[in-house]
Amino acid sequence: MASAHDPPPDLTAGLSEEDVSLAREAWGVAVSAHEGQVRNDGARVIYHVVGVARNTREFGPPDGELLAAALLHDVVENTPVPPAEVAERFGARVAALVDAVTNRAGEDARASALRARDAGEDALLLRLCDRLDGIRSASGRPPEKRRKFLDASRATHLRLAEEHRLASVVFPAVSTGVFGYPVADAAEVAIKTILETIPNLKHINLVRLVLYSDRDLEIHESVFARLLQNLYRRS
Repeated sequence: MASAHDPPPDLTAGLSEEDVSLAREAWGVAVSAHEGQVRNDGARVIYHVVGVARNTREFGPPDGELLAAALLHDVVENTPVPPAEVAERFGARVAALVDAVTNRAGEDARASALRARDAGEDALLLRLCDRLDGIRSASGRPPEKRRKFLDASRATHLRLAEEHRLASVVFPAVSTGVFGYPVADAAEVAIKTILETIPNLKHINLVRLVLYSDRDLEIHESVFARLLQNLYRRS
């Protein structure tokens, strides 16, 4: 169980004593810096911090500095903690990772993702883990914000896949689960975004949507046929 001094035990399981010590210090800074802060969905910011950190442990290597960066990823952007303090207390690599995922004024989701990518694989992993936790917790957002978040997430990752010259992309239908969307609405957002993005893609030749049931498939096929027909009519 987490406390003000110790992060949730699963975050540090299997790490060296040195890495655990670093994670504890980062956790203390995060808990103090984010005290009283809540996100747009009403959840405490520290819950998001834990979610991002858990994602890095699930998808990344057993790396104490990466975990520390995950715990600190929002402190420069959303609290008075300056970049210099992060560098002084946690080292240049942690500070660089935090900087890579700190949003800039006027920066959209695509620009943020590309900047993280250019900062290296660990920074991109941290950016994607941050985005994934946003997707998982998006059911608390107003419907229009959920729609925009889903739209931006799919478009951004299609462009990232294109820049990495990937031939295929798979999107799980998370929108009908954690997003709390009705299936037809989720299908409309997903397929419309894909159809609008495809003309600018040269390398991707397959986009696969992973669905939960035959009924979901029928709904997606119907939405796809209607949107494709509308597209041809406009052209």
